[in-house]
Order: sequence, then structure tokens, then C-alpha cells
Amino acid sequence: MGLDALLASSDPELPASRPRLAFISPLPPEATGIADYSAELLPYLAAHYEITLVVSQPVVEAALVERFAVMEPEAFRACSHEFDRILYQVGNSPYHAFQFDLLRDHPGTVVLHDIYLFDAVWWLADSGLWPDGLRQRLFQDHGYPAVLALDAYAQRDSQGGRGPEEYPVNGFVTQEAAGLIYHSHFAESLDRHWRVEAWQEPAAVIPHLRELPTLASAGERRDKRRALGIDDDACLIASFGGINPKKLTDRLVEAFLEGDWSQQDDVYLILVGAQHSGAFGQQLERRLREHPRGKRVRVTGYVDRQEYLDWLQVVDIAVQLRQQSRGESSGAILDAMAHGLAVVANAHGSSAELPAEAMAMLPDAIDAEALSTILGELVTRPDARRDKGRLARDWVATHLDPPSVAMAYRDAIERFAKQSRRQRREAWLDDLALLPGLADKSADDLAAVTRALSDVDSLAPQGAPRLLFDVSTIAWHDLKTGIERVTRRLADHLLRHPPAGWRVELIRWGGEDFHLARGFASDQLGIPSPGPDRPYQPRPGDVYISVEWAPPLLEQAGEALKRLRANGVRCYFTVHDLLPLHLPDCFPADVPITMRRWFTAIAELADGITCVSATVAEDVRQHLHQLSLDEAQHPWVDYFHLGADFAGRGEPQPLSAREQRLLATLAALDGATLLMVGTMEPRKGHQQVVDALTLCWQRRVPLNLIIIGKQGWQVDELVRQLKQHPQRQQRLFWLDGVSDALLKRLYQQGDALVAASLGEGFGLPLIEAAQHGLGIIARDIPVFREVAGPYADYFRGDTGEALAEELIAWFERWQQGQQSHSQGMPFNHWSQSAEQWLAPILADLPTCPAPGQPGETA
Repeated sequence: MGLDALLASSDPELPASRPRLAFISPLPPEATGIADYSAELLPYLAAHYEITLVVSQPVVEAALVERFAVMEPEAFRACSHEFDRILYQVGNSPYHAFQFDLLRDHPGTVVLHDIYLFDAVWWLADSGLWPDGLRQRLFQDHGYPAVLALDAYAQRDSQGGRGPEEYPVNGFVTQEAAGLIYHSHFAESLDRHWRVEAWQEPAAVIPHLRELPTLASAGERRDKRRALGIDDDACLIASFGGINPKKLTDRLVEAFLEGDWSQQDDVYLILVGAQHSGAFGQQLERRLREHPRGKRVRVTGYVDRQEYLDWLQVVDIAVQLRQQSRGESSGAILDAMAHGLAVVANAHGSSAELPAEAMAMLPDAIDAEALSTILGELVTRPDARRDKGRLARDWVATHLDPPSVAMAYRDAIERFAKQSRRQRREAWLDDLALLPGLADKSADDLAAVTRALSDVDSLAPQGAPRLLFDVSTIAWHDLKTGIERVTRRLADHLLRHPPAGWRVELIRWGGEDFHLARGFASDQLGIPSPGPDRPYQPRPGDVYISVEWAPPLLEQAGEALKRLRANGVRCYFTVHDLLPLHLPDCFPADVPITMRRWFTAIAELADGITCVSATVAEDVRQHLHQLSLDEAQHPWVDYFHLGADFAGRGEPQPLSAREQRLLATLAALDGATLLMVGTMEPRKGHQQVVDALTLCWQRRVPLNLIIIGKQGWQVDELVRQLKQHPQRQQRLFWLDGVSDALLKRLYQQGDALVAASLGEGFGLPLIEAAQHGLGIIARDIPVFREVAGPYADYFRGDTGEALAEELIAWFERWQQGQQSHSQGMPFNHWSQSAEQWLAPILADLPTCPAPGQPGETA
């Protein structure tokens, strides 16, 4: 039925009490399927609403203008308060650009035809209407990974990439909507896959409507075929829509060309739609030219609406395949079913929801052979395809009946009007505004107001829950010690690979409150900042994480962290070690006191504590039991192992001339070269190692010692000794800080790492040494046994003389190749370490709707 007839057929006598509805959508003759869909829906929706069309286009089809009032967007803005309801038909094209600002200011029900709105946002940004809008929307909807993807595309712009089209970037529509209407459960689940908050938003699934067309008589069908150059008795297989990889056109063509049944002279394949203009289309054309049956495949090119309907009237079988669906519903499948055609489809996206008994449904992943088999059956059995066509037409009549679909629209629109989060929020604020002054209110009254305000806040759009990773200490001053390196590594991993359903933000203390550290995060990732730092507003469900040893932070922000917990934010801390409590003489006098105060504070604040080794975790448990806390208040304790990955640091900077001369000097040394890596401080055992090597040198044992690390505390006498040592710059070298590139080369040139610490939380240099196949000589303490196991040689002596004997014995084994080898020692890469660290935290969080796989229904 044409549009004029469709409008004329609806009842002109409608109740005067119908609510006024602003219908905001592109309309015919705009060349978009949503315009046609809207025109089909309007006559039936008019049974329930007095409709005014809001459009931004030069011409609207005459039949619509005759039936409905039409106004421009600016006119609508001036009188929007006169409408009871607003309905938007939104899709992924520039035709919808005028809707987006209207939706922000005048929210209403949104029919989301496309879950992915990337094309529309890209066009707005590219046209200058939303300068930098694509970057901003990608960040707001999808966080740092999406911005990283955008910049990666920008670096490859010679390939013509527009950006990370795998992100829906639809928040500017979905977050403003009073309610969402999807056309399939697949579309709904796809939106929920990307937007955690979508699980709690008002929504409805309403299928496309289809009015059953009058089928052509035998004579009309014969005439239409002749007009199209088709024989009366030919069997026509058709596919409707653009020819492209997503439609799997190449597999359909292959199934047709290679099927035994296609050898019949009266079987043809018609591809009704525009040919692909790229390599895919060229390859398809070449295949058809070279194959002997290629002449029986016709590509129509673009067809208008009437030509499209003519083809539907004359073909026998419709094949509508799909991959990489983005939530759209296939109008062509429904049209073919309504015309009583035998439809072949694969169970992909929304197509999987169609009745298998009324069509030939193939698995989602299909091959040409399976497709050819089902087509052969339908080609050779006219009765089978007529049965399928009849069942399909009956299903459309029952389930896509236009009056029933319009009724479902009305029910959804009215329900959303009562459930709209924004409207409920405004109602709360209106009620609060009516309250008289609060100064003389009782405590109960004030409590009621507080509860009301909390309810109002809960009605604000929440978005995905956030993991807040504290970088306060390294944002203030990065000392580049081991703990700071761990902080940077874990932060980098979280920003690039946030857990499914979570948004990651770095956070820092600003003196009075916490701020989202977007400038620091951007520096960490090497990208332009998506926006300025701004104060953090806590939300229930957020998670605060600190992996730094930051006593000054807790002294300043302790009360703020307590307030976060009171607001429903869970807190997790990492303990690297409690060594100042065990080895107080190895630290400045105030450090053990500060450590005890810090540990007591996090024990009271933390929901859970992660530790860098099982050894530290056991130590933490013992100290928790010593605190005067209720056992039920103790945080849980778990552990992970740190990672090491020189390759993960990117390309190292070139070595300087000075560094190259140093490496040449070291390479010329005879004997075995030992490395010590880490800040020089009493706990690390440097003094014992220097004393031991001095004895070795007196005995003319050819051992060399390279100390790599800056000067720490309480080592002034050792530093004086190093500077005056007779073997300085001969067999004894102290490098006070080195680049990553030089450290890597030193690991490669060395023969063994000496780990002489009296205590460690983990011992990351052991892992780095093993990565380079370096031997390990370690003090026999539990944490080194945990990290290195059988892949190291261990010593127990606590004097220079005892260690000298151990080193001489090791050197003799080394000469014979009998020392322990670190090759094969298991270790984490930083990505594995980050996942191991985060796993117990995520497992501890309250259950919430997590993104599922697209296609799963609630």
C-alpha cells in the first residue's frame, strides 16, 4: 500500500482527548530507511496521539503534510511545553544530527534503531558541528581505551581509517532518553553489553511493524517479470540490500555458482542493491566474469522503493545473510516474509529471534556448502518454498500487526512518562522546593530531607562503576623506586585494559579532596588529555585502590577516605612489606613508627589487602591479629607476584657515548661479573657483599662487582669506602642510577645477580635477572625461596668472611658450569601480574549486572 492510501485508510475521526505527541524523525523523501519506517508507523500511532512532526529537512512528503502538523526544531523549542509526549526515531547517520541537541534539552522516548552511533558522531565532528566531539564522547562513554584506539587510528590515517568504530558511543542519546525502545532482544542485550547502567533503565522491545501487502496475481507477476527481463518459469533467488562483506554476499554467490542445482538454465541469482565500491566488489565482479554461470547472476545497482517492491513481487527465494551485526533489524527479511517468500537467513543478531519454522534458518557461522544444500532443496521443491512462504506471511500477520505494534508503542511511551529518571528527579526537587525553611525543623524532619536528597542523587545517571586508582605519591614526586615502578605498571595496565563492566580513573589527593587525575593519566598513556582534572564525586559502587606506601597521604586524606567508605565506596590497599617493623635498625628512627601508624590506618579502612608475595601476606595476617580490632572487622588478605617485562617498556633510548665506554670496559674484564640492583641502604646487604669481595680480591679471585642503585640512608661510611676502594673502576663499579637501556645491557653482560637483602617484600631484580638468563646468588630468606625456588644458589652466612667462602665456591662451580641456572624460572609479565593482583578485589565486590555476550537476554 502506498503512503497516500495508508494515511487515507486510517480513521479520521479520532478522540479529542488524545495526548499531544511531538514525533521527531527524518521523514520521506529523505533517503533513509528510518524515514520510511516512520511514515509507516505514523498512521497507526495517530490512533493514540495527536501528532506533530518535527523535522529539519527542506521537503516532507505531501501525504504527511496533508495529515499532520509539521514544524522546524526551533519552533518546537519555543512551544515544547505544549506537548505531552516526545518520541525520537534515532539512527546512525547525519539525517539525525538535528535531534541530538533537542534530546538533551527536551528528553523523550527514543527508538534506538542502531546501537552504534559512531557514524553520526564522526560526521558531526568531521563537519565541525561538534569540534573534538568524537574524542570527548568516546572518553565519556568508553574511557581511555577508546581514546587510545582513536589516536592509534589517527597515526594510521593514510589507510583511511576514521576511528574506533567498534565502540557504540551512544551515551549522548541513551543517557538523555526518558526510555528506550529496541526492535529486538539482541539489540537490547548489545546495548547492555556496553552500558552497565542500561540494565536499570526503562526499556521495551517492540518489533518492526509490517502491513501485509497485496500479492501480485499470476498475470501481474508475469507482466512484472517481463518488464524486468525475466522468464515466466525461471526460479529467482534474490538478496536485498547493499552488496558488502557484512551481508556475506560472496558466500551466497559461491553457493550459487558451485551448486549442482544451479546448472539448470532457469535458475538465477539477483543481487538487489548497490555494488560494493572497494576490493570486495571488484573481486566479486571478477569471480562472476570468470565463472561459466556468472552470467546468471544479476547485480541491479541501487533501486528506488518501487523497484524494490517490484522485485519482492517476482522472486521466489530471498537470502538475507548477516555478520558483524550492530543491533539493527533487517527490514528486508520482514518484507520478504510479508510477501510470502521462502526466506533463507543465518541465526545472527536479531535474525536469530525469528521463527525457524517459518523460514530456512542456518547456523550463525555458515559455509557455502551448507547454504548451497538448503538453496538446492528450495529450488528443486516448489512446494517446500511455498510452504515456507505461507508460514512466514502468517507469522508477520500475527506478530507484526501494525495496530498491535502501535499499541505497544503507546504502552511504552506512557510507562516511560511515569518511570523517567529525569522526570522523577525533577519531581523530587519540586517537592523539596515547596518545603518551608529548614532552620526550625526537628531532627526527624532533617533526616527525611537528607533521605530525599539521597533519593534524588540516586536518580542521576550513574554509568559504569569506577575503579579509582590512587597515584597521589607519584603525581607529587616520582622517586622512581620499586614501589613507584609497580604503581606505574599497574596503572598503565588498568587504563589500557579495564575489567569488563568497569571504568578506570586515576585519582590524586588535591589538598582538600580527591581529584580525577586525567592529566597524569594522559601523560602515562602518551595521549592528549580528554579533559582537565576535576574533583571526584563519590558514588556507591565505586572502588578506591592504593598500591603505594603513602603515609603522608593517609595523614592528610584519612578523614576523606572514611567519608568515601560512608558513601558506599570500597577501599583496597597493597602492602609491599612491613620490614621497618622487623628490621628497625635498618631504617631512619621515624620510619618504624610511621609504618605502624600507616598499617593501623589501612587495617581500619581496608575491605581487603593485597600483598606482593605470600611471605608478606602471612606477615600482614600476623600483624592484623596483633591489632585491637574485632576479628570480623579484619580485611581479607591475598597476594600476587610482581611482573617484569623489559620488552613492555617500548624501544629503549640509545646508549650515550659514556655508557658505551663503560660497557666496553666491563666487557674487557676477566672472571665473573656480579650485579647488585637496588637502592643502597643497610637492609640490602651491600656492606657484607663489599667486604666479601674485598677478601676475594685479596685472594686474587677474578670476581667483578657492579652496584646499580642510588644512595639511600645510613650508608655514608659505605659510600666513602666505595669511593676510596683500591679496586674502584677496576673490579668495583658503583652506578648511581642508570637508564633502562643501560640496565638491560648490564643484565645481558653480567654473570650473576647477588641478592643479599636481609628482608624483602618480593625481590623484583631476581625476576629481571632470570629474564636475561643471569645466575642468581641470593640470601636464604623465605621470600627469595618463594620467588626463585630451585633456580638460584643460596647463602646463609651473615659476615663478609662467610660470604667470601660462598662466593669462591660459587665461582669454582661457575667455571665448571655447575652453578644453578635461572633459565626456565617462572615469572609474571606485568599484564599477568596486574590480573593476578586485581582478581581477589573483583571477586570481593558485590554482585552487579556484568556485561554479557551480545545476544544474551535478561
